Amino acid sequence: MPCSLRYVSSLLCLAGLAACARHASALARNGDLEPEVRSSGGATIITANILQQQSRSLLDLMKVRVPSMQVIDDQPCPDVYLRGRSTVMTPSNPAIYVDGQRANNTCILDMVDAINLDRVEIYPSGQPKGGYLADPYGVILIFLRTAN
Repeated sequence: MPCSLRYVSSLLCLAGLAACARHASALARNGDLEPEVRSSGGATIITANILQQQSRSLLDLMKVRVPSMQVIDDQPCPDVYLRGRSTVMTPSNPAIYVDGQRANNTCILDMVDAINLDRVEIYPSGQPKGGYLADPYGVILIFLRTAN
């Protein structure tokens, strides 16, 4: 009896996987499937699809979606490390730009709600595209959602 249960269980599992694959394939054909988080040239890009479904801060979302990022909740602003910490005495926070303007500190990551954003690009290498200055501790580009 245990063999037949395993067989039925395996068949049900395979049928479920096939249904998921057919659904994803149909979405891709219709152009409705955009990845939530994608990597491009060493950068992690969080798209509007995932950002606009969130009701939490950008920092909380990034803690979940950017596995290489380390955060130490400190006062007044969190310490954020994309490439590890360089020394105990020197801050190793990435450069953060919001719609092209350099932020003074990492507090912005905890203050802005993800639902208000269009896209976030995280460059651990510190070499962003688009004319932004490089930073040895990484760069985070935040693009606010605009009213249509």
